[in-house]
Amino acid sequence: MPGHRHNHSRIGIWISLGLLFFSATGLTWSKWAGANMRPMASHHRLGNSYS
Repeated sequence: MPGHRHNHSRIGIWISLGLLFFSATGLTWSKWAGANMRPMASHHRLGNSYS
C-alpha cells in the first residue's frame, strides 16, 4: 500500500497549507468570507467574540 500512504500524505499537506493560508490571512474573520460567523457563533453559543 505505498500508493495509499503517498496519497494520504499529499492530502494532509494540502489541507495543512489551506489552513495555514486561512490563519495567516484572517480570511474567516473578513466581511467577505466571515459573513456567517456571527450566526454560527450565536448558534453554538460562543459568546460575544464575533459581535
